[in-house]
Amino acid sequence: MEILKEQKEYIVKALEQTGFVEVGSMGIYRKGEKAKQVVVDMSAGLSIYFNVNGNKIDDDDADKTLEKIGVMIAEAMDGQLPTTKDADEVIGDVVSPVENAVPDIQKPAKNTNSNAESVKNDDSVGLNVPTVHRSTVIKSQFTPTGTMIKNMLFGLNEIGAIKIGGLGEEKQGKNGPYRLPVKFNHFIVNTKQKDAQGIFIPDAAIMKAIGTDAKEIDVMLLYNDPTLNFYTRYNEYKGGKRMCSGDGEHATKEDGTKLICDPDTCPTFKAKKCKANGILSVVLPAAPRLGGVYKFRTTSFNSIRSLLSSMFFLQSLTGGILANIPLKLTVSPQSVNPVGSPTAQTIYVVNLEYAGTVDDLHKQTVALMTERATMQHKIADLESQARAALGMPESAEEIQDVEHEFYPEVPT
Repeated sequence: MEILKEQKEYIVKALEQTGFVEVGSMGIYRKGEKAKQVVVDMSAGLSIYFNVNGNKIDDDDADKTLEKIGVMIAEAMDGQLPTTKDADEVIGDVVSPVENAVPDIQKPAKNTNSNAESVKNDDSVGLNVPTVHRSTVIKSQFTPTGTMIKNMLFGLNEIGAIKIGGLGEEKQGKNGPYRLPVKFNHFIVNTKQKDAQGIFIPDAAIMKAIGTDAKEIDVMLLYNDPTLNFYTRYNEYKGGKRMCSGDGEHATKEDGTKLICDPDTCPTFKAKKCKANGILSVVLPAAPRLGGVYKFRTTSFNSIRSLLSSMFFLQSLTGGILANIPLKLTVSPQSVNPVGSPTAQTIYVVNLEYAGTVDDLHKQTVALMTERATMQHKIADLESQARAALGMPESAEEIQDVEHEFYPEVPT
């Protein structure tokens, strides 16, 4: 991975500020006693590992030391320098302090704020990744240098849809033809094109790759923030319009009227005219082209809860990283007892999973942080733009498709 000169200067400042010292002049920085050290090697690219009695170890990071140093380096490349506060917060007892061996390393200044009593002021120097202050953001190889329309909201185009259901056969009712939704126990991936009957055409290339009975699909998320990857709202649709939209506390009607959003008391929700909606945006590694996203839409409360819970859980294990981690979108049967029903029913719930152990996930995160450190500031920029884009209105086509699939009004 190429590191720009200015980025390397910030990395060196962060390393020196947290107690690392350079060995020779080859860009190798170490911290710890000779028996066990943390090494950041920038002599040829960037690598982070433990040096234990002369042996290089990069696959044993039980306390996430390497992962946190990777985060610190990524932030340094974005112009964010760490603030030393608690020497044991990152390194702890795994790597011994080096101040006795290197007496000219400056100790961190004592905390003078009102919370100083709660901060340990020992004699070791450590890393404090979570607490950072922003300095001038340096330019990276991703910084645009040409001219561009200002204040434009970016948003990747939807190039396909992931489904576990669709529209059934057309039937005739008193008020005209209609289609009831049908559910599948597997995934299908459609293009955004429709056939003569108004049914979305399957994506032949992706369906060939995943098979006709796919219970899981390899996916990657775009953002570290779960709420940006998975947009959820309570929505009421009718006549090609979104009549009301809320978040469970506050709602806005189609005419702009503000009201309290409470599913427990809302008559529209109880009448099943308003439903919980979720839109998950992902990248499919199996897709033959890049530049857009595939979206999975659902009104299943169980799938919405499952997807959000899995993302927040995985995020807690990676220290906040979700973007670019290889995950699997899965669908599996689950027995439920609906209210008022004497018998159990089988539903199909969609989830996000990592195919590996907790240790495997930690290693994957470390690899991503070191190999793709230059991308982290760009992900933060994209998340900021995505938050603004969430407020944009749905297109008429989107509303019509969602209403037909998830809000069928059966003629009587």
